[in-house]
Amino acid sequence: MDTFSWDHLTATPSTTQVLDALSTTSLIVFAAMFLVVSVLALWPRRWGLRRRIGRDRYGRWLSVGLWLSSLGLIFLILRFLQIDPLTFARPVWLLVVLAGIAAWLVWLAVMLSVPAPAESYPRQIARRPRKGGSYR
Repeated sequence: MDTFSWDHLTATPSTTQVLDALSTTSLIVFAAMFLVVSVLALWPRRWGLRRRIGRDRYGRWLSVGLWLSSLGLIFLILRFLQIDPLTFARPVWLLVVLAGIAAWLVWLAVMLSVPAPAESYPRQIARRPRKGGSYR
């Protein structure tokens, strides 16, 4: 059976078809993406992406990446456990999430090529109070 045929993508996987090439590739991609995006979220200054694309776009970019990888992992878990609530264990959802990841990577490449916007709010300079004054 062809992996990308419509009959295969919309059919509930049998016990022998749970671990096919599509699900193995998806597992590797989703797990690696989840780990990479988590590392980028934990140490934002180490990689320099936050400086390149701006703070707001960085947070938005990471949240989209984590949502996509989490959804893919949930669909894989449903597929491996052979639970089919509302047909989410079907292979077509793996392809949908993989297409979303591809669009997310293209968006990331575009964001890295466009310079970050200047901060719209002025930076506050921390000043020491005058002698005898207090911090407010």
